[in-house]
Amino acid sequence: MPGFIGAAREDVRIRHLLTHTAGFIYQSPEMEARLAAQTSMHDLFAEALASPLLFTPGTELRYADYNYLVAGHVAAVVTGTPFATAARVAACWSVIRHAESS
Repeated sequence: MPGFIGAAREDVRIRHLLTHTAGFIYQSPEMEARLAAQTSMHDLFAEALASPLLFTPGTELRYADYNYLVAGHVAAVVTGTPFATAARVAACWSVIRHAESS
């Protein structure tokens, strides 16, 4: 992702996003206000990328809504499909991967 560099950001991979090991914070500290204001997905995505990582990608497991937001955005860009469709696909793949590893 262009501009997503420094502090181990360039080490984040799709697998980290889908397995909650990317290092993102759970969600914006202002998420309630963001939802009430109907903040655009684009702005939420930009906020996610600007947030500091809590740990080096791949070294810890911590659930974060930002993981699916970023994975969905990447999938939307790569596939050329709307964000909502790409996010659903990303979420489904995460469930499938979890089921396969159980």
